[in-house]
Amino acid sequence: MSPEGQKKPYRAKPLEEDGYAVRDAAPPPRPDPSECLLPARTQVVAADPLPPPPKIAFLSGVFTFPWYLQTLGVWGLISIGLTVSVLGIVLCIWLVDAGLTLAARCFAMPIAWIVLLSAGYTSGSLLAVVQGTSEGYDAIDDWPYGDWREWVWSLRYTALMLVPTLLVAAGVWCLTSFAGSWIPAFAAGFLVYPILLLSALETGSPLSPYSRPVLGSLRTLWWGWAIVYAESGLLLAAWAWYVIAEFPWAPFRTVAVAGPLLAAILLIYARLLGRLVWRAQPADARRKKGRRRARQ
Repeated sequence: MSPEGQKKPYRAKPLEEDGYAVRDAAPPPRPDPSECLLPARTQVVAADPLPPPPKIAFLSGVFTFPWYLQTLGVWGLISIGLTVSVLGIVLCIWLVDAGLTLAARCFAMPIAWIVLLSAGYTSGSLLAVVQGTSEGYDAIDDWPYGDWREWVWSLRYTALMLVPTLLVAAGVWCLTSFAGSWIPAFAAGFLVYPILLLSALETGSPLSPYSRPVLGSLRTLWWGWAIVYAESGLLLAAWAWYVIAEFPWAPFRTVAVAGPLLAAILLIYARLLGRLVWRAQPADARRKKGRRRARQ
């Protein structure tokens, strides 16, 4: 083959100075947002608005509160817990009276756990009612869930405030023991307990149940305190009358009926305390507090 007919080897052309050599290339243009297939997402914050204020603070939505749709389940759980706890205690006492001490000891430990869990859940539910009602909400959705230790931890407010209450009642009993009646001591504890509880909740510590706003409301909102004491006192007196009259004849049946009744009374009592705190706040403070909770 002639030299002219031979296939010449392929040689790449050298890059020209301004040809294919890319130097200091500009970044690609950004796409136009209007041409994007998916629109940009915007953050939407939705919150339930506060309901209108109650027409009558210490009556509207108070006695019907345990039978709200959002409260029925909690009322049922509290009723079951209180009923089973009291029935267990009555059972242990009956076994001891019957001479079955060993059987009573076998039931004592599980019953103690039932009482503890029931008291913790009841305490957490009542504090949720007080807090939610004091912020202006009619229906309560923030019920205690999750770890049972959180329920028991709430007892540091509700149960620990019973210690100074019992001390005050004991002091009144010592002063009025000559009368031979326990009514003055019970009345003193009944009057002191809500003051100590609301003071501890306001300060945020059960070790300092002293709050100037709560004590000041005794003077500025004395009529509200009187209504709370009157309504809750009448309910508790009616419940106690039923228990005292029926328990000697049918103890287990009485406990089975008194448990749900006491659960409803406790929810109404917490509702009244929440309305008392709500009413004691200025109107502008109530609105700001409600808006702040709605943003959370």
